[in-house]
Amino acid sequence: MNRILFDQFQRTEKFKKICSNYNKEKSQLIQGLNEEGLAYLACNLLDTSDKILILTSSEAKSKKYEEIIRAYTEHSERLQPKEFILYNVDALSKDVEYKRANLLNNILNKRKCIVTASINSIITRVMSKDRFKESIIELKYGDSYDLNELRSNLIKLKYERVDAIEGVGQFSVRGGIIDIFSPSEANPFRVEFFDDEVDSIRLIDLKTQRSVKNIKSAKILPCSDILFKKEEIKIILSEIEKDYDKQSQNQSLSKEAFKNLKNLYKSYQDKLMGGMGIENADLLIPFIKESFSNIIDYFEDDSILLLDEPERIFEELNDLNESFQLKYTELFERGEIFSNQSEVYISEHELLTKISKKPFISINGKEKIIKTDDSVHMLFKEAPSYYGKIEELSKDLNRLKYKGYKVDIILSTYESCRKLYNLLNDYECTTTLSKDTNAAESGQVVIAPGELTKGFEYYDNKLLVLTENEVLGSVKRKSRKTKKRKGAAIEIFTDLKVGDYVVHEHHGIGQYIG
Repeated sequence: MNRILFDQFQRTEKFKKICSNYNKEKSQLIQGLNEEGLAYLACNLLDTSDKILILTSSEAKSKKYEEIIRAYTEHSERLQPKEFILYNVDALSKDVEYKRANLLNNILNKRKCIVTASINSIITRVMSKDRFKESIIELKYGDSYDLNELRSNLIKLKYERVDAIEGVGQFSVRGGIIDIFSPSEANPFRVEFFDDEVDSIRLIDLKTQRSVKNIKSAKILPCSDILFKKEEIKIILSEIEKDYDKQSQNQSLSKEAFKNLKNLYKSYQDKLMGGMGIENADLLIPFIKESFSNIIDYFEDDSILLLDEPERIFEELNDLNESFQLKYTELFERGEIFSNQSEVYISEHELLTKISKKPFISINGKEKIIKTDDSVHMLFKEAPSYYGKIEELSKDLNRLKYKGYKVDIILSTYESCRKLYNLLNDYECTTTLSKDTNAAESGQVVIAPGELTKGFEYYDNKLLVLTENEVLGSVKRKSRKTKKRKGAAIEIFTDLKVGDYVVHEHHGIGQYIG
């Protein structure tokens, strides 16, 4: 983890109080955090707990938190919402399923991770973490395996058998050679057998089919977060039959609806009895939902759960459930869904129960739905922007130093840092240039290279963080696709004024002179 800015924050009384509440297993409310503040707090808390889940009301916020956190640490992950269709289909995109399966593995096995997730991404159920662990196949060099059983197990884990693998979730068999592309890997495994003994395991390049490196073992993940056991399929078939018998006797059912129901029943029977399963397996979970879990359960009891505006989270949860019920009612009347399939999503009560088992932190909550044991107020504000006006920046920095502020300016390259250091020096603003990203002390300005894209002000601790976005933000533009015509000039500096400072992608900071 990039240690910049962390040590000084972790010495503050408010952060110490948050950690003390966590250690005492107290739930707590934190007010005054903006998005940058929440992400910054989460990264600091990773020194207290190895696993952190940030739950948001929207996918847009989940993505934003992931991006901010990734600038601080490599331990940033995002749970994507799965594609879910409320009727029987023959094919769904598998990419998200693969990513979700890989993330579940990371939660269980990575030493540290911060996971951001929208309520939409955790609203469905998944197999229990014990079942997920049991489903993982590990092949080791020198060990013996039944090849027929291995092929059968790969199909149970939802791998597709093909002649030659082209992507994740596939496997191929050629004599004693098995290629397998697990969701956890950037390259496929090639496992060679001598009789039933593993003779070699290699990672191979998908395009060239050449070896990337030899390895001693291969860990093969399931290709989905939902797997059923044989006995569960039998229970599901039995429950579907009961639903079919009950619904087919409904006198108000139209002829078309009865025909749809009969076709649906036959489709489920054919696929499940034939061992094919169904694409949208979430629809089967309500028949045996006690055997399944939620992604929140993958986090140990000492993990930290951050709820970003919990009232909005539960409002979105209720909206999703209401929307689901409207669609369900329409399909039920048409005979295109069974009665027991009305509880695909988790309820408000289920979510509250799961949250209460973790040391959770409510961020900017109103205590209407979730009550907490203690509260902390932390004032995080948006950092000021200077739009390339270095003289104005230098005056503000001198004023802030006099007030005892700690100012960290994070730019993308050391060369940019050096140029800004010289420019500020010209305006009689003394700063410290750092290569190893030492954080500023009271009354000090430190300029250092880093990956942050947006700054913040933590008012309580007199801490200001500025990035290129604030120092030179007005002249950073998204590139526009422009058709070039012979002899036509492309004007891109029309908004610049003489004397403005700009940042160049390759050359760092410069001054526009006309």
